[in-house]
Amino acid sequence: MTTLTNWISPGIMQSLGWALLHFLWQGTALAALAAAAMAVFRKPSARYLIGIIVVGFMLVGPIATFFFYSQVHANSTEFVKSSPLAAVLPLAIGQAAAASGDDFTISVEFACTCE
Repeated sequence: MTTLTNWISPGIMQSLGWALLHFLWQGTALAALAAAAMAVFRKPSARYLIGIIVVGFMLVGPIATFFFYSQVHANSTEFVKSSPLAAVLPLAIGQAAAASGDDFTISVEFACTCE
């Protein structure tokens, strides 16, 4: 039985995952901007045009994000380096240690087993 991982490379799957995750905030931001613009314009045709434009941006947003992350993965040999968690986690742990006054070092390593 073939699985999805046999059809699509891990880099493409990770790019797709990031695009879908980023669409959560992108779609929310676009909806908020559309609501603000529709509150200003009372004419139905203007509100309709704003809605159509925002839906178009909602279609283009995840596609552009997918291609952005697929380019990042094409230039990187390790997928983990592009992960926001890999960049933020050591900083957050270090800030928490500095705030508590403790003086210690934490080493965080991420491994990717891609077949």
